[in-house]
Amino acid sequence: MSTVATSKGKFGLFTILGIIIAILGVATPIIWDRYKTRTSLELQYLASATIVEDSPSLSKLQILYDGKAIKAISNMTFSLVNVGRKPIIRSDIISPPTIRFPEGVNLLDFQIDQLFPPNLQVEHELNKTTRTLSLNFPLLNPEDSVRFSILLEGSIPKYQADARISNLKELLIADRTGELRKKRGGVPWTVYPVGFFALLFAAVAVSLFNDFKKKINQRRDYILAKNPLPHFETKKEYLGFINDVFSYMTDKKREPIINIINKIAEDSLTKNNQNDIEAAIIEFLEKDDGNLSGAIVSLCIFATGLWYVLSKVL
Repeated sequence: MSTVATSKGKFGLFTILGIIIAILGVATPIIWDRYKTRTSLELQYLASATIVEDSPSLSKLQILYDGKAIKAISNMTFSLVNVGRKPIIRSDIISPPTIRFPEGVNLLDFQIDQLFPPNLQVEHELNKTTRTLSLNFPLLNPEDSVRFSILLEGSIPKYQADARISNLKELLIADRTGELRKKRGGVPWTVYPVGFFALLFAAVAVSLFNDFKKKINQRRDYILAKNPLPHFETKKEYLGFINDVFSYMTDKKREPIINIINKIAEDSLTKNNQNDIEAAIIEFLEKDDGNLSGAIVSLCIFATGLWYVLSKVL
């Protein structure tokens, strides 16, 4: 019987260590991800279209913009969004968010399409010589955004964007013309360990709920229904019964019953010995255990991990 007890003890220690590692596995990537993205600014490329262009079949058609003949007019729509968790103020801005177009692009005009919130203050500088558009603002709170359009001559060009802002590693660029998912970074690496440990905690929660259900059933049978406990004549039989029926419990929780059995000198039991053992079993069943609370905590951790994974994937 000592071999069984030792293996149970090792399993209990392994379970505790596994839970600690699992908690760290779920919490650490989430905390790290939140920490490193506490200040974050994203330029979203929303749409583009060629509004009008000349046609060889219409040789007499002439397109004028501000009195100047041009071959085509295109429009590009962007949104600048504070996707971080901290506001960005003017004193944080060393170099404002700037969109840069390559040589040969002729910028015609700029227009603000939407502000969120409506009282958001935004300043812009459209430099046709350097082919750049810069946006500045006194305050950009989390989730604040400005949607704007750039009118230019010719077809849709490529562009670059940058900014120098305190606590901001880089200006994020997201192409949302085809889908509402940031393509630049893809799915963050933190999704994978969080997803793994979230599933692990789901399995732990199911196991703990099953253990709790077993104890509730035993409590119902032997305490509420007052069914008699099995009687055994020897210590060995009682130890086998304890290790079998209460196998879902660790050695530490079964230790009070086992100690009472081991203190009996002879292997054969008297009536008083049986009463003492059965009283210890009843006392054990009446005590609250941590299975339910552990199951609830594990389920909450699983739900948190699942929420995080879905928020990053969907």
